[in-house]
Amino acid sequence: MIIQPDYWTGSECVKNEVPWQTPDSIRLLDRICLLNHKVLEIGTGGSTLFYARRCQCVTAIETNREWYQIIQKVLKERSITNVDYFYIDNQEEIEDTLKSLKKNFDIISVDSVHGYDRSAFLRTLLKTQHMVSTLVLDNYADKTLFPEHHDKSIEELNRLCGRGWKGFDFDDPKWTGNGTRILHRT
Repeated sequence: MIIQPDYWTGSECVKNEVPWQTPDSIRLLDRICLLNHKVLEIGTGGSTLFYARRCQCVTAIETNREWYQIIQKVLKERSITNVDYFYIDNQEEIEDTLKSLKKNFDIISVDSVHGYDRSAFLRTLLKTQHMVSTLVLDNYADKTLFPEHHDKSIEELNRLCGRGWKGFDFDDPKWTGNGTRILHRT
């Protein structure tokens, strides 16, 4: 696994097939991912490729049309076939889609582009996804991205999300919203 020295720019994430997250969070995910895991991610890129190479299947939702087309092309070029890839650019439609998902996911990553209420996505997912073992919240302390959760401690999130989560904050001064938070339970 290659994480570029200037990781905060994200310029090599797709090429290197790694999420655009803090390096230690990527290393933890590399240990957590299992071949039988089903992944749901909101916000795509190197993370889509990362999960597709390590897990059974990925359901990916992208909110930026141009980026969607780029990643769709990369998936085809690299013959990655275990990704169900969707372009949806409407907050309400994404939430409706999340409510209608019939599949249970092991790993959920909430990392949509700016301008979307990631707290709403998280709230919806916590109501419908009871089997999830790992939550990935990138830019977790950014109030504009996670308006309901940006100021919550791991302990407070345990109360909101249900007991049993072990939390890891991978903070980095170069990162928007402090860094990447991973909640994991076994």
